[in-house]
Amino acid sequence: MKKRQQGFSLIELMIVVAIIGVLSAVAVPAYQNYQVKAQVSDGIALAGTFKLQVSEHYTENGALPPDATFAAVSSTYATVNQDADGVLTIKFDQPAAASGIKDDSMTMTPTISGGTMKWVCASTAAAAQVQGKYCPSSCDCKGT
Repeated sequence: MKKRQQGFSLIELMIVVAIIGVLSAVAVPAYQNYQVKAQVSDGIALAGTFKLQVSEHYTENGALPPDATFAAVSSTYATVNQDADGVLTIKFDQPAAASGIKDDSMTMTPTISGGTMKWVCASTAAAAQVQGKYCPSSCDCKGT
């Protein structure tokens, strides 16, 4: 008696390929969102030091820093500069092989109301990729 070799049928292979396609269609956009959120989080973390320095300057002097007092800081994904009146500019740098925020930057403007400092964020690129779901909770984002 001859033993018949078993294998996958064409239908079973097509089902596996379809499942892989559906999983890829869900996973790729989710990973791209993760990359954007990582870039924004990195920029906000870098800006934390500046926010503290601007707050301390306001507490000690009763006014926001009039010029770029503090040196720029950068990381893999972002560069933070402090401009006049304590405004922070976060420029998101695009790593060569990654997808994420490209050519976008965000400004964090300190506003004083009743002696309390609040940060207002705005995306400066036409595409405004940082707005909406990527806006950090520590900011009052314009246009969201």
